[in-house]
Amino acid sequence: MRKLGLCCIIIGLTACTTVEPQAEPTPTLDTVFETADAVVLPTFQADAESTAASVGVTAEIGPTPLPYPTAPGLQGTPLAQRTGACPVPEGYTLEQRVGFCIAVPGTWTIQNVDGGLAAALETTPGQAIGLLPEWAGADASICQVTVYIAEQGSAQDHLAARFREFQERAGLAELTPNSIQSPDGFAVSGFEWATGGRFGGVYAAQLSPNRLVHISHSGTTCALENLLPVLQTLRFTNEG
Repeated sequence: MRKLGLCCIIIGLTACTTVEPQAEPTPTLDTVFETADAVVLPTFQADAESTAASVGVTAEIGPTPLPYPTAPGLQGTPLAQRTGACPVPEGYTLEQRVGFCIAVPGTWTIQNVDGGLAAALETTPGQAIGLLPEWAGADASICQVTVYIAEQGSAQDHLAARFREFQERAGLAELTPNSIQSPDGFAVSGFEWATGGRFGGVYAAQLSPNRLVHISHSGTTCALENLLPVLQTLRFTNEG
């Protein structure tokens, strides 16, 4: 089996570590809308090479879960400060949810989250949205995006729990905490992962003492640079 190189991007320095991943079984659950298992929830990929700005710390991959190694500090506007009306570019439609809004291209597919899945995510159907980009068609394994608000008091604990779940996932090839800054200035912490031909990432930010937003995506063709124009339209309110 070929060796995979894990790379960290810290300010301007790049360090790579070679690891030998375990045999990778083909994932049997490809979409969040088919399972409530937090380990295989859709994730929001942040590819370091295609991201406007990315800072990362590579974690060792092994059978024993490690403490969540936080990425360096963010440089940008926290999501909690992204308030007000959502900008709606030409060709986009406004999607309003409890606690946030987002503008979505008219060619994308909107998927609502049902009650069972929402409960597993510790949210409600009205506080969550799933998106399939135009190039994914109806195939969530190509690319899917999920945004939801959860009544939780620590985005850091939320990310640490998701990080530990991925550490226990068979055949994991990459697991890298990082920070993303978008071209228009928003910043959010999270981590990226890769396994079995699919890649993704999980991000979270505290909106208020007891509310956080989770942003995630995954797929075989789901580059962050193609998702940022939509994610940049996110705006948040105090309701929920």
